[in-house]
Amino acid sequence: MNNKKPRPFNKSKNEKSHQPGKNSQRPFFKTKLKAKSGAQQGDYIVISDGKKKVTTRINLPSHPFAKKEVGEMVTIKGVEWYLIKIMHQGTAAYKKVYDEDTQREHYGY
Repeated sequence: MNNKKPRPFNKSKNEKSHQPGKNSQRPFFKTKLKAKSGAQQGDYIVISDGKKKVTTRINLPSHPFAKKEVGEMVTIKGVEWYLIKIMHQGTAAYKKVYDEDTQREHYGY
């Protein structure tokens, strides 16, 4: 039926790999989670064309300013817009703009 011999168990090699020490950590313990950078979906941003400032919300991941950093430029319909400020969700500035945008009263948060 099965003519393969069982693989010999090498005890000394196995014990050595689990000893505490500098090199005993597995590689995934040293990896860092990649943080999201730039403006994300749901954030409010302040953009400027040099003449006026506009506050807008990134409602889709395909928004022209999605994942852009402060200072980056995007051309929309021949007009150059610069990203001035990002208000991430959960910050006080975001909540203030959100309340004004939705005309809601806030209750002490």
